[in-house]
Amino acid sequence: MRVTNFIIITSITSIFIIGCSSSKDTTKISGENNNEVALINETEETKEGEKINTGIVSKGEKEDPREKLLADAIANYPDSLIAMLKKTPCYGRCPVFSFKIYSSGFVDYYGKANTEMEGLYSGKLTDENVAIVLKKIEKINFFELNNIYDTNVTDFPSVNVYANKDGKKKQIIDRQGGPKDLKELEALLDEMIKTVKWTKS
Repeated sequence: MRVTNFIIITSITSIFIIGCSSSKDTTKISGENNNEVALINETEETKEGEKINTGIVSKGEKEDPREKLLADAIANYPDSLIAMLKKTPCYGRCPVFSFKIYSSGFVDYYGKANTEMEGLYSGKLTDENVAIVLKKIEKINFFELNNIYDTNVTDFPSVNVYANKDGKKKQIIDRQGGPKDLKELEALLDEMIKTVKWTKS
């Protein structure tokens, strides 16, 4: 009888130990899965942030508030303004200025910081150069590009480019990641500044 009771108690104890061990293993695996899900979610959130930063807004994503600021700015520009290049500050010595081209060929330049010309200047762009700028805007399909190309790095300056052609108006913020064609237009506008005989206002 004592032997029988000992066997029964031993069996129950073994079952309990195995059950506890299995429970611990399950908890461990469950915890690992939870961590993996957290990492996946974190990665997905990062990707979503990158989408918004590049100006691509898909269903379910919040629209970048700068989109409204761009629309408001465009609404206040005169119809005669056909192109603009504007560079914003950074933490270093980045050039800060705006360069505007009007349909008449009249141009103005405002150098705010870190430029050879500081203050307000005016001048005239040749008809040929105005045509070159408009042709470049058309060639790169400017109006089909994203409105915003951005980065989470706070020290980067922005290059704002505006164009008005055939009734279409658009302004792009290019902080980082803008396509090659857009960079070429920015470089062209930069070069046009050097072709003008400026008069300080």
